[in-house]
Amino acid sequence: MRRFFISYRRDDAEADAGRIADRFRAAFGDDEVFFDTLAIEGGDRWMDRINAALSEAEVMLVVIGRSWLTLAGSDGKPRIQSENDIVGLEIARAIDRGIRVIPVRVQGATLPRADVLPNSLSKLPDFNDHEVRSGPAFDRDVESLVDIASGRRHGWRKWVPHRKVGTTLAV
Repeated sequence: MRRFFISYRRDDAEADAGRIADRFRAAFGDDEVFFDTLAIEGGDRWMDRINAALSEAEVMLVVIGRSWLTLAGSDGKPRIQSENDIVGLEIARAIDRGIRVIPVRVQGATLPRADVLPNSLSKLPDFNDHEVRSGPAFDRDVESLVDIASGRRHGWRKWVPHRKVGTTLAV
């Protein structure tokens, strides 16, 4: 089971997301964390692997760096505005399924406002975000994120989300 799903843009915050994934894997085990470059192998149908991981996920960490919102696709337009943006599709599916979503700001990024996001992602700013700073604060910030994501901070034993079943991403 992949309880934690880590969503990020490779051109934006791959290193930060990788460090966070490493900490989550150390805290919960490799089988509990979906991080695409570690979970999808050569020959895998990557969209099938993403769909499977999202069907099991209880918590999605959306790692947002400074250029997360503005990174352009091959057409020159922001990727987030494309119907086929994988990151946007992942997040929209998580929101639709009632997965607990935690926006994780890195590199001093700010959480995007609803009015600059596509309709499918307009609820993203409704979720309380968490900042992970670089340098000496990194360890403390990620430790706090681990506690929040696992429910330990509030004494929850396990996060049990409301799920919509039967939805899959289509690209």
